[in-house]
Amino acid sequence: MTKPEAIGKILSQTKIGREIQREKNRQKKQLAEVVKKKRQIAPVEQNVMEFSSVFATTPEDRKRGWFKIGLKNGKYAEIRAVIPKDGKQPDLIQEGDLDIFLLCFLMAKDKKDYIFETSNYAMASLLEGGEKGPPKSGYDRTKTKNALRRLASNLITTNFWFNTINGERIIRNNFHFLDSLGEGKEDTYRIRLSKDIVESLRRGYRKSVDLEKVFHLRGYAKFLYLYLMKRIGAKKEFEHNLNTILKLIGLESKWKKLPNFRLNFYVERTIIPAMKRASEAIGFHCEYKKEEKKFYLHRPLSIAHKQK
Repeated sequence: MTKPEAIGKILSQTKIGREIQREKNRQKKQLAEVVKKKRQIAPVEQNVMEFSSVFATTPEDRKRGWFKIGLKNGKYAEIRAVIPKDGKQPDLIQEGDLDIFLLCFLMAKDKKDYIFETSNYAMASLLEGGEKGPPKSGYDRTKTKNALRRLASNLITTNFWFNTINGERIIRNNFHFLDSLGEGKEDTYRIRLSKDIVESLRRGYRKSVDLEKVFHLRGYAKFLYLYLMKRIGAKKEFEHNLNTILKLIGLESKWKKLPNFRLNFYVERTIIPAMKRASEAIGFHCEYKKEEKKFYLHRPLSIAHKQK
C-alpha cells in the first residue's frame, strides 16, 4: 500500500498537483493578509471611554493625589496631580471636569491643530444654558478655570494606549488632556488639546456627540453614555456583564469586598438607573437580568426600521 507521503510527492510532480498546491498557497497568503489587517486595527482597549473613567475620583483619591483604574489582562490607566510644595491637597481631576473636556473637544474638533480661543462666558453659555441660551446667573466662573488647569496639569499614564502611524503602533505612555492652556484678558482662553486623544475621539465615535444629552446626564450615566455611543455603533442589540460595567467606571475594586446584599443594593440604586438613562439617551431600551448579572440593550423596532 502506497504511503500518503509518497502519494503527495507523486501528485506534486503532476500538472493537477501543482495547481492544487498553488491554490493552497494562494489561500494561505490571503488568510495571512487578513490576519495582518485585523492586527493593525486599534484594539478594544481603546474603547474604554477614552479615559473618562479616570474622572470618577473620590474625595479619598483627591486627597491622595492620584487615581488608577485596572483593566483586563494587566492593563491600566492612572492619573496623577502635581503635589503642591506648600502641603495643600493636590488638585486632582474630578467628575465635573469631564464636561469641560467634552466641551473643549466639541469646540476644537474642526480646528487646525486642535487649537481654539474662547471666553469664559461662551463656555458657561454652553455648560449652563445649553446651545439655546445664556448661562444661569449663579454660574461660578472659577469652576471652568480650575477644571482647565487640571486638564492641562494632571498626567495620564497607561501601558496600552497607542496611535497607529503608517501601520506602526506608537506607544503613548504619558500625556495630558490639554497640551497647553493660555489665559488672556477678560476671562479668555487659548487652548490646545492633545492631538492623540482628539483624533481617537473623532475616529471612535460613529455618531456626533449630542451636547444637550451629554451635559444633561449626571454621574455614571454620562460615562456610560460615552462608552455605549462608541461600542454599539450600528448594532441593534448589545449585552454586557455587570462586572465589566463596574470595571469601566472604576468601581470593581471598590465594591468587590462588599457582601452580596450590599452590592445588590448599590447596583439597583446606582448602576441600573445610570445604565438605563445612558441607554435611553442613545435610543436603546435596557433590561438588567439579576440572575445572570447582565445588561441587555436593544433598539426599539420603530427606531431600528428608520435606520435601515
